[in-house]
Amino acid sequence: ARLHGLRLILSFCDNWKYPGGVDEYMDWSQTAPKRTQERPPDEEGDSVFVVADEAAKDYEVERHALFFNDTGAKELYKEYVAAIVGRTNTRTGALYRDDPTILAWDLINEPRCETWKVPECITMMQSWIEEMGAYVKALDPHHLVTVGAEGFWAPGAAREEANPGGWALQSGQNFSVNHAPSTIDFAAIHVWPDNWERTSESFQTGWVMSHLREVEEQVGKPLLLEEFGKKLAAAEYANGSILAKRDPIFQSMYTAVEGAIQADRGLVGSLFWRWDVQVYAGSAVADYGVRRFDSTFGIIAGHAAKVKARSSARPPRPECHLGCWVRRKTSIFRRGCEHRPQICADYWDSAGMAEFNAASAAAAAGSNGTLSAAGAAGDDPGGGGGGQQRQWHSDLPPVGKRLEVYPTEEACCQPGLGAFAKGCSLTSSLF
Repeated sequence: ARLHGLRLILSFCDNWKYPGGVDEYMDWSQTAPKRTQERPPDEEGDSVFVVADEAAKDYEVERHALFFNDTGAKELYKEYVAAIVGRTNTRTGALYRDDPTILAWDLINEPRCETWKVPECITMMQSWIEEMGAYVKALDPHHLVTVGAEGFWAPGAAREEANPGGWALQSGQNFSVNHAPSTIDFAAIHVWPDNWERTSESFQTGWVMSHLREVEEQVGKPLLLEEFGKKLAAAEYANGSILAKRDPIFQSMYTAVEGAIQADRGLVGSLFWRWDVQVYAGSAVADYGVRRFDSTFGIIAGHAAKVKARSSARPPRPECHLGCWVRRKTSIFRRGCEHRPQICADYWDSAGMAEFNAASAAAAAGSNGTLSAAGAAGDDPGGGGGGQQRQWHSDLPPVGKRLEVYPTEEACCQPGLGAFAKGCSLTSSLF
């Protein structure tokens, strides 16, 4: 992942599948009641087991809920977290807690604690989130942490009507409360219209926008659309359903995300489920799988390019203590990046921000991007220019109508993801 400029979100535990999941933790625990019936086997694909017998279902649901307050299960979870966070990357020699390739940790993938069977589930899950979030942060203060939930609301929540159905009220989740602890750095949601039998585009975008409004009004943290996708049956991959059914869903979702990012709102990105890599020749495509040659992949690539351009256009804030790397190209064969911390300092200075915005606007209009704040902005909306005709780093040509800034030389030189499609040909020390 590091070699290709990717950042990872790793989940410590899965709610659904048995291996390494909630139900196996319960069977491992020395303090949990011993299992009295065999757990049904997992089904293939993304779904979990189906229990036909109501008594067996009640047993599994109640046992599953114990995970959130069973002492033995919590100790086993903590041991696993400590082992992962303290693991040494065998390629780089870095501990996982110090590895910048990891963007964030999910405490658990899509936690469920069903209140229809265990009424205390909402309290149990919240206590577990607070305890485990604090534990992870104590071991690893460097990485971001989120819950990993779909984002359902509990009964009595202001937006409970936005849930996909009454069953979601009984999931044990409560979106704003779950993401309120100081050890939870950002909010994340998942949206599964096919699984939830709410397949309209309007529901999908409405789900995202309802959460966006809530993080802006109550939570006060960034929001990531951590999972979304469109399910297709195997036969539909060959009959035009990708264009007719999947592409519109991806396009409408990306339009909403891009609009929020462009408006500097709380929604900061999206992750689709899932890239289908055909490891074995002739293997069947997954029901949510997006293949490299599918038309959907072109929509994904276009969206990624827009988000990249937007994210690299804003320099890191000084308090982040990151670098300020920009492209430098003297010829087709001499491509590199150089560290220009004054650019970041000037941007976050009120007068400098006005100059930056004026230069960007001039570049978009076809100018050379060297207009001053006072000359372009008139009454100096930055508030600190004092009418001085200060130039905005005119030696740096705008890229794609916009200046691009990166936090490290490695990020700036990353092929395709940085300043150059083919990466840098020279390091900064050689310019």
